[in-house]
Amino acid sequence: MGYDLCPRNKQTKGWYANLSFMDNIRQAMEKARIDKGITAKLCFCDGEYVKKAEALEIAEKLSAFLEKNPVILLGTGKTLKKYEAEMKKFSESNELLGWNGKKHEGITILRKGDDLWKSMQGFADFCRKSGGFWVW
Repeated sequence: MGYDLCPRNKQTKGWYANLSFMDNIRQAMEKARIDKGITAKLCFCDGEYVKKAEALEIAEKLSAFLEKNPVILLGTGKTLKKYEAEMKKFSESNELLGWNGKKHEGITILRKGDDLWKSMQGFADFCRKSGGFWVW
């Protein structure tokens, strides 16, 4: 089960993502300060249409957010706050090296260049080229 994103631009290949990946995408979109109304369109697989301007906002803000932050923590609530506090204790090259794209107590840690990071960049590229898309 997952999400099929169908682009308006027929020259662009569609995008498929599982539920877990889309949860990570929505959390990254929130951290990148993408409009909550746009993010809400990616909550269900019910044919919601993301307009071209909205898709471009996702692409630009998500790409900028990924470029600016070499390590990103995704999660919710108290668990996320705990790990954000812990992050301040570690350098980029320290203990986080073993955590690339892995979940720890409800947290996903992304590092620039890992597979999950590249998938998020791929999603931003899809949004940029899509001309808008339907969420199925």
